[in-house]
Amino acid sequence: MDTAKTYDMKESPSSKEEVAMPEGVERFGSRKAFVPPVDIVDNGKQTVLIADMPGVDQDSIEVMIEKNVLTIKGKPQPIEFQGLQLVYSEYAEGDFERSFTVTEDVDRDNITANIKEGVLTVVIPKARPAARRIAVGQSDAG
Repeated sequence: MDTAKTYDMKESPSSKEEVAMPEGVERFGSRKAFVPPVDIVDNGKQTVLIADMPGVDQDSIEVMIEKNVLTIKGKPQPIEFQGLQLVYSEYAEGDFERSFTVTEDVDRDNITANIKEGVLTVVIPKARPAARRIAVGQSDAG
């Protein structure tokens, strides 16, 4: 019995979701931007974001944090088929872009990011609590 699922083009697992633009905002440039799939894990001391960004290397990635928004952007190199003619393609070329709201307990100065073979890993350490208990003594006001 064949248990393989067939997909039509609209629900294909390889289809990419385009980055949504707010109403009235337009994108500059001719390339589309897609939302990279992401896994997020947390161990209490840090949060790790793992994003699939095929074709993106260290020179074409940008990770930034501004206010409470962490943004990742990647620009893969176009695929070139020298001496070949593309007759069918399901892979849409474009950039990757995604933003995340982070909480105030993030140690912004120690965020690190690495990319290897198109997989971006962003390590977001949590800040130590800024609050501390202050001892209260008894005053001899009199």
